[in-house]
Amino acid sequence: MSGLNCIDPYREEDLPPLAFMPRIGVLKEDVIEFTCLLRPHAAVQTQEVVWNGIGQGKGFDLSVTCRTLGTTDLEVRVKTSDPRRARVTVMEISPPNEDVWAAKHRLAAAMAYAYASEASTLADSLCSGHGVHNCRADAVRHAYWVALMCSSPILGPNVAIAAATAHERTNLEQGAPHNEIVMDMENNLRACSIVNGMNFPPEATEEQKKAAIQTAVRQAADSGQLTVLDDLTNSEGGGLLVPSSEQPY
Repeated sequence: MSGLNCIDPYREEDLPPLAFMPRIGVLKEDVIEFTCLLRPHAAVQTQEVVWNGIGQGKGFDLSVTCRTLGTTDLEVRVKTSDPRRARVTVMEISPPNEDVWAAKHRLAAAMAYAYASEASTLADSLCSGHGVHNCRADAVRHAYWVALMCSSPILGPNVAIAAATAHERTNLEQGAPHNEIVMDMENNLRACSIVNGMNFPPEATEEQKKAAIQTAVRQAADSGQLTVLDDLTNSEGGGLLVPSSEQPY
């Protein structure tokens, strides 16, 4: 990934404050090139631009290799200005891919495929016409799929995450944008938390459980607890991770 620019520290008008900080989603060992953009009239020496956080250095440009898993910040300070921040979330998607995983877990794979079909049907019904890709309906699709697997007495959370991670490993091997993989994995992991907080009465039917899970996932998506990209087309893989409430269905 490259060309991700820090905000101009000398801009004259501030943008309205956000309730969240958009994040760059990358995989372990990805390299990000940052540039500190200044207005033409700003007289700044190279040594007066200082970077700290996930990467350290001086100068207008900084190359960062993402090796630390989790979410960390990068700060750039010009002279005595307040620092500007970029937030980076780094994940690792280990083997096996879904073909290898499915060959070793045939029953679980069959159930995972059936649940994936249900989740896709739900997402298609919610989509507002732009295609189920990087939008809120896409977040719901992943979260509902994993939530169904988590709630299954045969599968459960560990198998659910193994199946979802194997799927993302296949996407990685096929060249999918890394930020989309991070987005999907965040929604997969969030789904487990959603199901973990639900209590079903003993007399609840399978359809009643599914309806309750659907409602919980929809509420999570609408309240911004899931993750989407700020650019649905994800041009050149440069879309930023934002709360799911920031995009339409």
